[in-house]
Amino acid sequence: MKKYQISRQAVLENFQTILLRRLSKNPLHGYGLRQEVRDVYGYDFYPRTFYDHLKIMERRKLVASRWDRKMVTQLSRLGVRYSRNIPIKIYEITGKGMEQLTNSTLDLQLLLRSMS
Repeated sequence: MKKYQISRQAVLENFQTILLRRLSKNPLHGYGLRQEVRDVYGYDFYPRTFYDHLKIMERRKLVASRWDRKMVTQLSRLGVRYSRNIPIKIYEITGKGMEQLTNSTLDLQLLLRSMS
């Protein structure tokens, strides 16, 4: 369910800030981030868009990642339920990322104030 009426272009232009803001709440895997952006803004971006941004942010040390394992239950072709551990990559904001988020938020606030 879309919460805000914001253009796709505005979301893309502020994508890094949106991801940092979400990760400032708690660490999350990439698929979870995609789902939340879709739920909040109503746009389902290609996985490559997400992961390219996350890779760039990781190279810039704004986020860090770690591998974790998640237990999932699946249904086989024969209809038998089974569980298995799958690796998932968890992203979390770094100190440098928090600093960037603070600066970006202040910049946006100043920009909006200067226009009123």
